[in-house]
Amino acid sequence: HLFGILIGDLRLKNIVVDSFGNPCLVDIDSCQIENLPCPIGYPDFTPPELQHIEFKKVLRTYENEDFSCAVLLFKLLFCGIHPYDQRNGAETIEEEISDRSFPYPQNIQGDFTKIPWGGYEEMWRHTPHQMQTFLYDIFKNSIRYSLQEMILMLKTYNAFLDLKKAERPLLNQISF
Repeated sequence: HLFGILIGDLRLKNIVVDSFGNPCLVDIDSCQIENLPCPIGYPDFTPPELQHIEFKKVLRTYENEDFSCAVLLFKLLFCGIHPYDQRNGAETIEEEISDRSFPYPQNIQGDFTKIPWGGYEEMWRHTPHQMQTFLYDIFKNSIRYSLQEMILMLKTYNAFLDLKKAERPLLNQISF
């Protein structure tokens, strides 16, 4: 982004992580550079306003890509599940994205019946409220946070996890 390049074709398969945990983008031959559109994109990483639009005819914005990065963030935090996957949902993920049909409730008293099976309800229940609100704002209220704001939220979340880890000793730290 610092150089005016939008990836456009952002998805998990285009990221490789080395043995040290460093991510690297691969298969980025179809980026958007200045006024040259990126003709490639996948519906599950496409924001609501670009669903069903031919990519080669539109220039994407940083806000469009912020949505794609937020989907990636959600998938990383929730073991690969898409933020719009849900029980008894629409036929396609494109419909769910277009309808902003985010199945996770804004608060703990909300409706959990649409969250997919597989422990995602418990993962959401144990996600800090600040992170829940952040994700709810993105996927339900269409608020676009910048990449810098997402990084800051991840750092905050990491600090929260470090605090929780300090509260619970590791098994090898317990003496019998």
